[in-house]
Amino acid sequence: MIDFQAPGALDAFPGIDHETCMRHMILVAPDGQRFSGAEAIVRALATRGGIAKIGLLYYVPGIRQLSDLLYAAVARVRYYLPGKARNCSSGTCRL
Repeated sequence: MIDFQAPGALDAFPGIDHETCMRHMILVAPDGQRFSGAEAIVRALATRGGIAKIGLLYYVPGIRQLSDLLYAAVARVRYYLPGKARNCSSGTCRL
């Protein structure tokens, strides 16, 4: 896992910028494929043995769309959730 906010972290990933990473999680597979948002979570779960099969539910018709909507809603307010950053009025957030 790479912290996209670390200096130079995105240099190895052309086409992925800070703004994109702020909108949603990005997973870059070993073969270079890129996945974002809820699908990135599902693909990451697929590498975890016992819980990998849970990720298959994402591909059931309707579940994918619902998961993507839920992911987008949580991503928009993630810094306002308990235990996350506060005081974001100046454009930067204090943790």
